[in-house]
Amino acid sequence: MSDTDLILIVLSTFVTLAYLSSSIIFIRFIITAQQIGFFLVSLYTGLDVPGMTAMFYLSIFNTTINSAKIIQYYYDNSTRCLPTEWISLYKKEFPLLTPKEFKIFRGLARLETRTGKLIERGHMFEELIYTLEGETIVRLPKGDSIPMSANSWLGEMSYINDTLTSADVWTKDNEEVKLLIWTKEALIKTEQKHPPIANKLHYVISANLCNKIEHANILLQRQL
Repeated sequence: MSDTDLILIVLSTFVTLAYLSSSIIFIRFIITAQQIGFFLVSLYTGLDVPGMTAMFYLSIFNTTINSAKIIQYYYDNSTRCLPTEWISLYKKEFPLLTPKEFKIFRGLARLETRTGKLIERGHMFEELIYTLEGETIVRLPKGDSIPMSANSWLGEMSYINDTLTSADVWTKDNEEVKLLIWTKEALIKTEQKHPPIANKLHYVISANLCNKIEHANILLQRQL
């Protein structure tokens, strides 16, 4: 057995063992290393040897493809894939999602500026709202009002529980507020096409809802 045959057997066996891993990115790293090995073997053996020219060009092609996929993977999982103005929102509210998942979910939202009534009590769920700028007032059925600062979710309870809206929500003093709005259709689309994003979103909203209830209880206790 020649040295070339031995090297090719080692390279092929190495990749076969790598396929036992469940990590696609790890497998791509190993395949890239294998293809670089094939590239060097073809040069060492000589392109005039039958089969070496094909190995030479195939190794370049496979190395290029897998390297591009590796770069894309790390790009999609870093905040570099996000527009600069989205990064602070992602870090503050959506760190549970990967940057790529957040980019998909954020892309389904409308950016709007509204004033006056945002949500009316007793209606079926239509929109999930996140306030980027401005303050809102949640008016409870018994007459109590709870002020909400920016960076708050609105309509999240009826979304999570699939129930009627439980309170009216207005902008404070009829001032304009800047909102991200996901329609019911956009959220259904997320649940159907991107289940991991929908599951993580439920967790994000539930955690925010717990904080909101705690905040509301503190305010109501102060009024007593």
